[in-house]
Amino acid sequence: MLSITDLDYAVQGRPLFRKASAFIASGWKVGLIGRNGTGKSTLLRLIREEIESPMGDASIRINKNARLGWVAQEVEATDETIMDVVLAADQERHRLMQDSLTETDPNKLGEIYERLTDMDAWNADTRAAIVLAGLGFSQDDFHRATKEFSGGWRMRYRYCGRIGQ
Repeated sequence: MLSITDLDYAVQGRPLFRKASAFIASGWKVGLIGRNGTGKSTLLRLIREEIESPMGDASIRINKNARLGWVAQEVEATDETIMDVVLAADQERHRLMQDSLTETDPNKLGEIYERLTDMDAWNADTRAAIVLAGLGFSQDDFHRATKEFSGGWRMRYRYCGRIGQ
């Protein structure tokens, strides 16, 4: 289904692959593992033709009828902090916090605050910090922009889950 032969690829002069070759047969399930920054995401982007490879003698071939599927592993690189991204991941909490700023009906506002209290929304940042620390982020990292992290680090906080409960 997929064949990679003699792939050479470097990022900013740093080689990620030298004469790399691989074969994946139809029906196989394959996972890429490795330390952050070793080229896992880059390899997938090369296979998907999202980035160009100076091919030379190299080739990446996918069978004509092959269907490849994957889930994006990382959060987009933006100016948003990782703490903001994790807090926004709890969509209900985020929506209710936004609604609390604009709601004028006292009854509806009371319902919003009751739900926020039930979900312990006021301690979400503390829970987010605990999750991020458990994933290897330092306290200084919490307020850094997502674009400052490698794809591997951005992938880590994608899986923080719902913290507003």
